[in-house]
Parts: sequence; C-alpha cells; structure tokens
Amino acid sequence: MNNDNYDDISEYVDFLNQEEERKRNQEVYRKQQQKAERKRQKLKRERQEYELREVYERPRREAERKRREAESKERERREAESKEQKRQEAKKRQEAYEAETAKLQEELDEIRADLRGINQRLRHPTRDVKGYYALLGVPCRAALGEIKAVYRKLALQYHPDRNTAPNASKQFQQVTEAYKVLSNPKKRDSYDRGMLDVVKLFGL
Repeated sequence: MNNDNYDDISEYVDFLNQEEERKRNQEVYRKQQQKAERKRQKLKRERQEYELREVYERPRREAERKRREAESKERERREAESKEQKRQEAKKRQEAYEAETAKLQEELDEIRADLRGINQRLRHPTRDVKGYYALLGVPCRAALGEIKAVYRKLALQYHPDRNTAPNASKQFQQVTEAYKVLSNPKKRDSYDRGMLDVVKLFGL
C-alpha cells in the first residue's frame, strides 16, 4: 500500500495496528479451528475405541451374565436338594421313631399280659390239661417272649419242609396248636384254668 493514500502518519499507524489486529484475530481463529479439529478427532478416536471395545466386551459380558445365572440356578438347585434331603431325613427319623414306639408299645403290652397271666396263675393253680407247656418245654409261668422264642425254634425243627421224619408233621401241628393257645392271653388264661374247651364251645 502506498503511503500517499494517507493524510498523515497517524492514519498509517492506525492502519498498521488494524492489520496487526486482523492478523492476530486470524491466528486466534486458526488456532481455535485447529483445537476444535483436534477435539473432533479425539472424540472420533474415543468413539471408535468404544465401539471396538463393545465388539469384544459384549460377548464377554454376555458370557459373564450367563455364568452368573447358571451359578444362581445351580445354587438354588443345591438348596432345594438340601431341603428335600433334610425333609426325607426328618421323615425317616419320624418313621423310625414311630416304629420304635410301636415296638416298645407291643413289648409293653406283652409284659402287661405276662403280668396279668402271672397274677392270675398265682391266684389260680395252672392246670396243663393238654400238656401244651410240656410240649413246648417251657414252665407254666413262662413269659410270652420266651414262648415265642421256643416256638420259632421248634417250628423250624419240625416243619415238614425241613424235617422228613414220619411224625414231624404231627409234632409240628401239635406245637403250632400249643403256641396258638399260649400266645393268646385270653386263651392262655382259660387254658390255665382248665376252661379252654368251654371258651371254644361258646366262641369266646
């Protein structure tokens, strides 16, 4: 630019200042544009990295989710099995308790029956009319448990399937008849008093 276009030096100085200001503004604008471009490039790279991570991480996260679900189901299954096992064990203990109670009650009933029989025989002399006690080889005051044990032994000894002796079948029948009477408290009491035939007659 020619200096003749300006009236004085002050206008020229103002022009130079304006030019300088314009250049500075252009430089600032250029730097801002560069900064904005770098930021856009950075965001672009971050988005690409995120998408790339998603490609690799999504299957891993899905596999981890399925693993946790499988572990949760397995834990629930084990807990259910444990509860069922405890329930079965409790049921077995209850059944064993009931069976033991029934057994003890049966033994108690036998003991009571024996005591009643002993008391009755003490008051009334025993009359082994048909020789049932002698046939089983037990005393007249024998307890029911003793009679049962002797009968099982004799039944095995004289059973026709195990004993081929000619009189084994008859002896087996006699032992069985004696046991049926002496193992029944009412029949035994009647037998001990010599009243068994009366009981049979009237179906008592």
